[in-house]
Amino acid sequence: MIKNYLAATKKIDFKHFLCVLLITLSFSNKSNSQCATPPVGCPTTDLTNFGVDSNNNASTIEYDNYISSFHSTVVRTANGTLQTWGEDMGNDGLVDLLSPITINATNYPALGSAIPLKAMLGSNSANNVQGILLATDGLYAWSKEGIVLDASITSSSTFQKLTINGNTNGLPTGVTPADVKMMFATYQTLAITTCSGDVWVISQTANVRGNGATGNATTWYQVTTSATGNPFLTNIVACRGNHNGLMALKSDGTVYVWGNNVLLGNNTAIIAAQTRAAQMTLPAGITPKMIGSSGNNTARSYYVLATDGNLYGVGSNATRQLGDWTTTDRLAWVQPRYTSAAGPVMNNIKWFSQQEHDSQYASVNVINASKNIYAFGNNDTSLIGATANPSNPVVPNGLTTADIILTVETGGHTSMVVRNCDPNFGYAGHRIRGSMGDGSGTTTTEASYNFSTAPVQICGAESIPIIQPIYAGNGPSSGYCAGSSVLLEPSPAGGTLIVLSGPGFLIGNTLNFTGLGTVVVQYTLPTACGGSSVVTRNFVTEYCSEDLQVVKTVNNPTPSVGSNVTFTIIATNNGPNNTYGVSVNDVLPAGYTFVSATPSTGTWSAPNWTIGNFANGANATLTIVATVNASGPYANTATISGLEPDSNSANNTSTVTPIVQTNLAVTKTVSNPTPNVGSNVTFTITA
Repeated sequence: MIKNYLAATKKIDFKHFLCVLLITLSFSNKSNSQCATPPVGCPTTDLTNFGVDSNNNASTIEYDNYISSFHSTVVRTANGTLQTWGEDMGNDGLVDLLSPITINATNYPALGSAIPLKAMLGSNSANNVQGILLATDGLYAWSKEGIVLDASITSSSTFQKLTINGNTNGLPTGVTPADVKMMFATYQTLAITTCSGDVWVISQTANVRGNGATGNATTWYQVTTSATGNPFLTNIVACRGNHNGLMALKSDGTVYVWGNNVLLGNNTAIIAAQTRAAQMTLPAGITPKMIGSSGNNTARSYYVLATDGNLYGVGSNATRQLGDWTTTDRLAWVQPRYTSAAGPVMNNIKWFSQQEHDSQYASVNVINASKNIYAFGNNDTSLIGATANPSNPVVPNGLTTADIILTVETGGHTSMVVRNCDPNFGYAGHRIRGSMGDGSGTTTTEASYNFSTAPVQICGAESIPIIQPIYAGNGPSSGYCAGSSVLLEPSPAGGTLIVLSGPGFLIGNTLNFTGLGTVVVQYTLPTACGGSSVVTRNFVTEYCSEDLQVVKTVNNPTPSVGSNVTFTIIATNNGPNNTYGVSVNDVLPAGYTFVSATPSTGTWSAPNWTIGNFANGANATLTIVATVNASGPYANTATISGLEPDSNSANNTSTVTPIVQTNLAVTKTVSNPTPNVGSNVTFTITA
C-alpha cells in the first residue's frame, strides 16, 4: 500500500486541530508541551511523537530525542532542553562529562543567545566522537575533528560555530535553521531533511553524497535519483542511515537508498556503489512508519517498521542482526521472530532502534505493543544486554516482560532504555568515561541493565509525573514575568495541582503570578507503580520591562460653572510583557466636585484606580464625572505606574485643562420703552 503522508495531513487539518484542542484541554501526556514544538521549525513538528506511544504518522515521527554514539549521549528532555554526557562531550571536546549537563551558553559559551534545536553524534569506536548541534543561528560542532565533518571545516575540538562554503549558518545555500525537519549524523556523514522534503548531504564518502559521486567533502549536495535526467529526491519525511549509506522515506510511502553496499530488497545482488538514490522494493502491501539501517564498513542491513506493527529486515545477517534466528544474509525481506526460526514473527512492534551512529556493530532493540523490549544482533561488551554474542532476539538481562519500556536507544557500544515509574534511565554495555551518566568515570561492563544512572526525563517518554509549562519564562533572565500567567500541563493527567508557596495562585491549570519570588507548585498523582507520585516544580518570577501609557480626554473642553464634565482615562500596556501592580492616580483639583467614577476593570477608591495585573497589549478605561465649580484650578492630571521598571516614562502622565466660563453676563435693551400699538421696537441683547 502506498500512502501519501503529506496529503493525509492536509486532509485532516481541521480534524487534527480539534483533536489537538481537546487533547490540550485535557492535558494528556501527549499534549502540546514545551518540548513538543521548538522555537522555530516545520509547522507539523511534534517532538513528542516518539517512543512506544508514538502514532503512525510517519511525517511527524521524531527519531532523535535519544541519541547515543559509542560512549556519548545527547537527549531532548521533557522541558525542551538538550542534555549531554559521556566521552569527550565537554566544551573543549576533550573533557568527559560524568553526569548530564544542559547544552546552553553557560556550558558552551560560543552558543551565545542562540537556542539549541537539534543535536547529533557520529563516532568511530572509542575516543572518536563528534557532536553536531543545530541552533536558531545555524550549525555548531565539537569534539574529535573529522569524525562527522571533514576536519578542514572546524578549527579545533572546542565547541564552535560553523561556516561552510561561505554560509555563516553552516547550512546549504537558501536553507535556514527553521527549514530543517530532521538532522542525521553517522561516521563521516551529516544529512538534513528540509520541511519541504529535500535531502542535503555533506559527506567524506563520495557515493553517499547522492549526486553521482562528484564534488568534495566540504560542500552540501542535494540528493538526486537514478531516473532519467537525475531529478532531485523530493517529498522526503525521514532520512536515516549508517556509515557509508543512507536511506529515505517519501511521503508516498516509498523508500530510497544510496551509498556503498546497497540492497534494493528485491532479491538482487548487493550494489557496491549506488551513487544516486534508487527505489527499494518493499514487502507487499505495507505502509512504512519508520526506517533505519545498521552495519559496519563493509556490510549493511536495512529495517522497515510498518504501521500495522510488522517489522522487516534485509541485508547482512552475520551477527544475527535481522533477528530471524539465522546468520544467513538476506537479499529479500525477512521478519525477526520471537522464539525460534519457526516461532511467531514480530508483528506487533511499536518502536525500534538500531545502531546507526557508529561505524561498527550491527544491533537492534525493539519494543512491542505490550511495551516489552527484545534485542538481537552484535552484543560486543554486552552492547544489547544479552548473554550470547551475537544474540538471537531475547529480553535483555536485568529486564523482564513485566517491565514497561517507553523507549530505547541502541548506541555504538551501549543500549539505554526508559522504564515506566523509574526516574533514571537504564544502561547496558560498556561503561566508561561517564557514559552511564552516574557521576563516575569507572570502566566496567554492565552485562545487565543498571538503573543507577541519572534522573533524566526524555521528551515524549517521561517515566514519572512532570509539571510541564507550555512555554518557558520570557523574562530578562528566563524567569516568568511577575503578573503574567502560564498554562501547566501535568503529565500523565489525572492528578492534583496545588501551589505550595510563593506569589501565585491556580485557576484550573493556569498558574497566575502575583509578585516577585519563587512559586512552588506540587502535582500529586495516583500511579500504576503503586501509591502516589508527588513532584514539585519551582517557577521564578522577575521584574520585566514594561511600557505603561495613560491618555486623558474630556467630553467638553469649555464647560460652564455648574455643569458636569466627563473625563475619560485610557490606560494601555504597550508591552513587551504582561505586568502587574498597575494603578492610575487621578486627584480632582478644587475646580471640580466629584460625582462618580466607573472603571472598565479593577477598582476605584479615590484618588486611585487599581488595575492590578495588566496583559501585554491590553487597554482599560476609567470615566470620572465631576461638577464644575466657580473657581479653579481646572487642570486635571492622571498618572499611571506599576511595580516593574517602565522603559518609557514620557507617556506615564496625561493632563487636560478645560477652559471654564466663569464671568458670564447678558444685558438686554429696547429702543423704545413706551411703544404704541402697531409700532416697531428693537431689542438688543449683549453677551
